[in-house]
Amino acid sequence: MKSKFSIDWDSFREKFEDFLSRVEINSKDEGRIPFEAYDAQRYAMDEVFEGLKKDIHFFVIGKGRQLGISTLFELFDVFYCGAVPDMQGCMIFQDQDTRDDHRVKLVEMMDSLPPSHQLPLAKGGNNRGGFRFANGNRINYLIAGTKRGQGSLGVGRAYNYCHAMEVALYGDPDAFETFRQALSEIFPLRLTVLESTARGYNLFYDLFEEAVADDLVKRAIFVTWWRKRTYSYAKNSALFKRYGWPELSAEEKDAAAKVKELYDYTITLQQWAWYRHLADPRAQADADPEASDRREVIQQEHPHYSEMMWRSTGSPFIPGQFLTAALARASKIAFKGYRYYLGDDVLATRIDQIGFANRTQLRVWQEPVSNGVYIVACDPAYGLSDDGDGFCIQVVRCYADKMVQVAEFNDRSIQAYQCAWVMLHLCAWYGNCRYIIELNGPGEAVWTELRNLKRQAEGGRLAPPRNDPRNPTQEELERESGIRNAYGLIRQYLYHRADSLGGGGYNYHMKTSEQVKFTFMTQFADRFMLDEFEINSVPALKEIQSLKKDGRYIAADGRAKDDRPMALGLATRAYIDSERPALVSANRTFASEQAIAAQTGNSLVATYMSSIVAQHVRQRQQTRRRAQRSIGWKW
Repeated sequence: MKSKFSIDWDSFREKFEDFLSRVEINSKDEGRIPFEAYDAQRYAMDEVFEGLKKDIHFFVIGKGRQLGISTLFELFDVFYCGAVPDMQGCMIFQDQDTRDDHRVKLVEMMDSLPPSHQLPLAKGGNNRGGFRFANGNRINYLIAGTKRGQGSLGVGRAYNYCHAMEVALYGDPDAFETFRQALSEIFPLRLTVLESTARGYNLFYDLFEEAVADDLVKRAIFVTWWRKRTYSYAKNSALFKRYGWPELSAEEKDAAAKVKELYDYTITLQQWAWYRHLADPRAQADADPEASDRREVIQQEHPHYSEMMWRSTGSPFIPGQFLTAALARASKIAFKGYRYYLGDDVLATRIDQIGFANRTQLRVWQEPVSNGVYIVACDPAYGLSDDGDGFCIQVVRCYADKMVQVAEFNDRSIQAYQCAWVMLHLCAWYGNCRYIIELNGPGEAVWTELRNLKRQAEGGRLAPPRNDPRNPTQEELERESGIRNAYGLIRQYLYHRADSLGGGGYNYHMKTSEQVKFTFMTQFADRFMLDEFEINSVPALKEIQSLKKDGRYIAADGRAKDDRPMALGLATRAYIDSERPALVSANRTFASEQAIAAQTGNSLVATYMSSIVAQHVRQRQQTRRRAQRSIGWKW
């Protein structure tokens, strides 16, 4: 027997398109006309129905402005919840005024339907609270609110259908996350559609990125301006003659190449003419500083490709063209992923290689080499601001003419003393290094624990236990000596103001102020844009992408984080002040170092990492031997 929840999605779409063809809309461009889905709307429908056929029921749609996506899915809401059995649906708006406007528009469209296509409502089933259908289904209107505490996403309601509009404007992300728990995850015909223009790094960015990553059960859809047929000027029009010049600017060439690569689509000159007119109607962008601001707004409202959606208005810390190329390169570079298991004692620490990127704390692109010079930079959680809530450690190899990111640790769940253990581990593993810590917040606690551990190592108290304390083997003595010697290669960063006279005025590490941060982050940006800092971490590049510059204030936009770029900035400062001069004098350039010898990988035997791993292996071997003895195995 066929289930009432079994739907042929091709047939369902045919019925929906027939329903659409009977609706009249009051178009801003053409007046009252029959509804006809055009290219951008049809593309969004294609993506949703393809997803439904693959048993995907959660869709996040990033879009340009005025593409009719909200109107299309409002009609889909009514049709779906009116025709599909047992639907408990909701539509979410950012405020009451928006709800009222959309309700009036939706009622007008519903009233335009002929009797043959009306969806029967219950008595009094159309009001400011939503729709109630004669079959018992319903759609509630909910308000998210643009500030915390303003919305009506109340606890205690349950839904198997949800359409949320302009999610980027929701002012209480926590309330929305709580609301998501009210959505069914098992109802066969459940459906969630979240759609919005982007407006920077906010709740919607998180939802879109989540859908990109969780592609087995979610689908991220990007609907852009060049999919709308009316966003174009005819070749014989006066507007095309003024704005349709054939030479593309460098920015247009980059965008066109990206669109071709990602979507296999070529933006036509007629479309570029429309876009140029919109972005710079005076056609003098290069000569008019205000035109640049206007272009930023237009790029946010009408992005060429999905990555461009998140560029909020304002001044980006590093221009997009540098980051686009770096992201393309970094996304192709493999890394080894590790996870620390941190106990109550530093000697109980162990590290395992894992194969799941989302569980990785430590990413390693290059293992240590015996002749390498390294910077280990730590930005603890909540150092200069409350937005940086993760402990981040960057390991950078230094050359006379560039830096290369070789490892990155990032985690939000560890404590300050555990961060010190990881720091010491990485410093000892990479060997010849200088470490720098941002001392604000818990940074001083990290530094204090590091000094304590260093004293223990130098006193021999961090060495693995001897098999016979009174008669150590030569191997044990060499290992203990190696651990002590390893810390002799670890140096601390000494901060010195650039305008100080003489040799005095040095301080350990960095206590960051906004002025100091602006300086070292600018140094970092310079090195990166000059191709003198090779960054391999995609998460780090995405955090850099979110950084905005407002005068002398540099910070992540919206809900984005800046832990990774902060640590990279600290590494840059330590490199410039402490390591680069000697490397330049010795002519240890990137090319010359690469030509010296092949990397030897884990060649530093007497390191902290080796001692931890070796101790862990010995403990496991001893456990196995005891178990074997207990059951009488011969070995």
